[in-house]
Amino acid sequence: ALDMHEAVGGITHLLEIVVFLAALVAWWKQWGAIALAFSLPLIGTIQMILVGDTEEEGSWVNGLHGLFALVVLVLAAVIAHRAMKALGLGKSTAST
Repeated sequence: ALDMHEAVGGITHLLEIVVFLAALVAWWKQWGAIALAFSLPLIGTIQMILVGDTEEEGSWVNGLHGLFALVVLVLAAVIAHRAMKALGLGKSTAST
């Protein structure tokens, strides 16, 4: 299970970098949006560093790894929401 966790984490980190590069192209000169997209791989890298020694008993740093996973998840949702809104996909087409 740990090997699979590491593999999925590596793929996720590569996708974070791809999201940043896509945002750099799509939102050129919109530095706020690009900075938000850049924070995704930045926080993902910090999260990977915070794994710490999993064999060491009482290593509290490993808890930060899980916390930063939640931060990455929320940040990815915010970036996706902003992108959908920019594309006009966030509007409801139903009329009342």
